[in-house]
Amino acid sequence: MFKAAEDHPFVVKGCKRSTSRRRRGDGGGSCVSFDLPGVCSDDILVLPNENEVKFYGENKEVYEHDDSCRIFMGAITRSSVCAPGVPLLSHDIAWDAEFGVLTVRVSPPGSNNTNRE
Repeated sequence: MFKAAEDHPFVVKGCKRSTSRRRRGDGGGSCVSFDLPGVCSDDILVLPNENEVKFYGENKEVYEHDDSCRIFMGAITRSSVCAPGVPLLSHDIAWDAEFGVLTVRVSPPGSNNTNRE
């Protein structure tokens, strides 16, 4: 009687939010991804400090009827990625941007695995 709904061909499977966070099992580090649509990796600025890792991205594409650009700003706080009392700058912090997705990896001090996911 009822026909099962089929998947829509234009719906992409995966995370539906603009942020994704996962713990890495190899050393207790964290990996946080942010969706910055249309932002080139050269237009992303990442600024780590003692309490947070701030990021800034700007979509510089200009279209015929829309001369505005989109600006993305955010931060990862120390409390979300490391133990209390441990400065964030003592951790190994690495980031990469590809296809409009910024991935920030924070590993505990002394681990040499910032390039793995």
